[in-house]
Amino acid sequence: MTGHVLDPAALEAPSRPAGYTPSWMTAAIFSAHPDAVVSGVTFDRTLAGTTNRSVARLTYSAGAGPETVVVKTQGAIYRRLVLSSLGVIEPEVHIYRMRDQLPLEIPLAYFATIDRPRRRSIVVMEDLNLRSATFNDATMKLDVETVAQGIDSLARMHGKFWGLSGPGMPDVSWAERAWRMRGWSLFVGLGIRSGIRKMSDALPNELRDRPKVTKAWRSYMEGVDRGVPTLLHGDAHVGNTYSLPDGTLAWLDWQVARGGSWHHDFGEFLVSALDIEDRRNHERNLLERYLDGVAQAGGAPPSFDEAWQLYRQSIVYGLSGWLTVAGLGGYQTPTLCRANIDRYATAFVDLDTGSLFG
Repeated sequence: MTGHVLDPAALEAPSRPAGYTPSWMTAAIFSAHPDAVVSGVTFDRTLAGTTNRSVARLTYSAGAGPETVVVKTQGAIYRRLVLSSLGVIEPEVHIYRMRDQLPLEIPLAYFATIDRPRRRSIVVMEDLNLRSATFNDATMKLDVETVAQGIDSLARMHGKFWGLSGPGMPDVSWAERAWRMRGWSLFVGLGIRSGIRKMSDALPNELRDRPKVTKAWRSYMEGVDRGVPTLLHGDAHVGNTYSLPDGTLAWLDWQVARGGSWHHDFGEFLVSALDIEDRRNHERNLLERYLDGVAQAGGAPPSFDEAWQLYRQSIVYGLSGWLTVAGLGGYQTPTLCRANIDRYATAFVDLDTGSLFG
């Protein structure tokens, strides 16, 4: 894990696209490419999702640097206001500033800053296409060993940050606890209502009961805010991972990183990453593997029986999240929403998750 993030105090955030000048971009990539002088910046395309990712093509008058970089920010003002109310503007910047202290692979960020007056963050990061990365999602069939690698990486991170404080642990005081995320209750409550209506044909009868699903989500989130916390990715579905040619599974999109119980990440990733039959056949072994990994990384994981109960509970988070994304629209495609909802809804029934919330 090499590379450095430019000190955010050294460079101001552009207020408009024209502000990404050659001189600004030269400064942004300086710490990784100190001899490079950018002479031209051309934005090829913007990929819109929960955040906007704009691909910038760079040319040089001296030295050498990346052919392209990705500029990630939060787009239109209404989206920035929503994301700011949910507390998801700042965490990713903190994560990239401590990249070298994380025991897993994430993209290289040349520059990362928080622009509080405009309620946004700006990250200039590597274009992973230059490393022939494959971006994963729930429409794909990942093999069990690839998913196990992802489980191993979460175990290393969770174990290292177990308790969120201790001798030699990096400062993660910014990582607020999950239930304290501003605006989530209203946002998810409205999303579940609309999502159940739009996706009712993909749901068993018990999951068409909006009050029941919403109550389970609220109860789950209260539980995530109790117990021994660790550093969470916070949005650890498979669509926030990528695979490199050497087989490494890595993590991106850290906007929801914060403190909370380990099972929040574990369950969301496992259920979204494996197809239904593979999940049924391997979830117990993968949970055992995860618990061993946490212990090896310095954490104090619960017993298997306790962990199994927490894993079963975690299904409601992924289900509610993707119902919300489907219900509110504009963040992910209906096809991707349906693929995720199918995996979580089936796991909810398989594991009798509803019985855990009364």
